[in-house]
Amino acid sequence: CTRGDLAQIMVTMDRQAAYDYDLIRDLVGAGMDIARVNTSHDGPEEWEKMIANIERAKEETGRSCLVYMDLAGPKLRTAKLDPAFLQEHKKGPFLLVRTGDRIRIAGTLPDPSKPRDVTMPQVTISHPEIFEDVRAGESIVFDDGKIRGKIAEIIPEGFIVEITYAKLNGAKLRADKGINLPNTALQLPSLTEEDYAHLPFIASHADLVGYSFVRQPSDVEQLQADLKKLGHPGIGIILKIETKEAFENLPLLLLMAMKSAKVG
Repeated sequence: CTRGDLAQIMVTMDRQAAYDYDLIRDLVGAGMDIARVNTSHDGPEEWEKMIANIERAKEETGRSCLVYMDLAGPKLRTAKLDPAFLQEHKKGPFLLVRTGDRIRIAGTLPDPSKPRDVTMPQVTISHPEIFEDVRAGESIVFDDGKIRGKIAEIIPEGFIVEITYAKLNGAKLRADKGINLPNTALQLPSLTEEDYAHLPFIASHADLVGYSFVRQPSDVEQLQADLKKLGHPGIGIILKIETKEAFENLPLLLLMAMKSAKVG
């Protein structure tokens, strides 16, 4: 088919992209328009090698390919799992959850020396400060949508989730899996200390920067100011609309983003 200029193909780089030039050359030659580097993985040494391979492939194939780097943002993830309910698997321990189950989300695991509810597993999370933001009735999503639920009840130092969707025979919930609260107005900062540490590299190497946790126009304004301070105000800013709050603020986000030369 004829793609014209209306569609572009973006491919996410994994660690292999830093060490396998032939792979990158073949991807660029086959039509990869944008190479995505996720700063949640690997580090500057690998990123630099990936980008060097992309530049070499562009020169060899005569094709263009933009480098897109994602800011990780605050990583809201599962942390420790209740050992009383764990099952073992070759990929690591997990909690088996089914539709209708209830899970307690808390800051710490139960004290094994004290009486406890043996019918409800407990899971800790990476940012317990969100407990002040969540409200009963809001949605929660685990592991890129493999498990979905609603916040059934707010309790001291946490909340209870009722699972509304899991695979028919149950889904495996593991530690270090992503959590999304699409309806919750979270007060977490949009840029973390880790993001600020990575920003100088991104500003000097990337054509586009993905803004993962953007919610307010002030978030965009802050990133624009940071890029200007680093001497790279012309880098393209890609707003990733991942929450209800960002969706509702989209017109204001776009107006602020349009102060940059390139935006998406």
